[in-house]
Amino acid sequence: MFLTMVTKKGQIKKTPLKDFRNIRKGGLIALSLAEEDELVDVQKTTSRDSILVATKFGQGIMFEGTDVRPMGRTARGVRAISLNEGDEVIGATVPKEGEQVLTATEKGLGKRTQIDAFRAQKRGGKGIKVNKITERTGNIVGITAVKDEDELLMITSEGVIIRIKVAQISSIGRNAQGVKLINVSDDVKVVCIEKVDEEFVDDSIEESTVEIDEEDIVEDETETTDTTEE
Repeated sequence: MFLTMVTKKGQIKKTPLKDFRNIRKGGLIALSLAEEDELVDVQKTTSRDSILVATKFGQGIMFEGTDVRPMGRTARGVRAISLNEGDEVIGATVPKEGEQVLTATEKGLGKRTQIDAFRAQKRGGKGIKVNKITERTGNIVGITAVKDEDELLMITSEGVIIRIKVAQISSIGRNAQGVKLINVSDDVKVVCIEKVDEEFVDDSIEESTVEIDEEDIVEDETETTDTTEE
């Protein structure tokens, strides 16, 4: 078992979980970061898992966990994805059999996509499109693997939180914009999505109903350049 860490600038590192067994009061160094880089996601993985890393401009790359060798706590890691200018990693997920990949954008759109739409590649490339990004959608703010019975919490920059049943969210292609999950004004953005077990969800949190508009699910299957770098 490993802790797999992903940074904003596209680095990835996995460290055996046993290396964090004895944590001192002052904590332990888990990762060395380059200047202006920061940790954005940590996933618990096994050597058999595939990892999908996504960026705010809608790119993503999925590769086998064996493509990342185990490293010590103080290592900086290796390149997970090559970023275009201005782009940055927003998160990662470890999809399991029977799950779909859910993405959400800062203007409140979201969608599910079948996992077989994401072919495995070599670590370090530019990847493929995971979400169509337009002025209407805004950038991606979250990615997670989900099942029909899951629920999500979506949080805005104003501190508003809503609860959404995953089964209500359309399952469409990689390069679609998605459907509206929450209405936000021009000066408000979605900042976070989180998958939550139903038993832990507070019933006082408003449950949202997803309204599907035909223009929300228009797809453009134009493929992006798929180059890889070792």
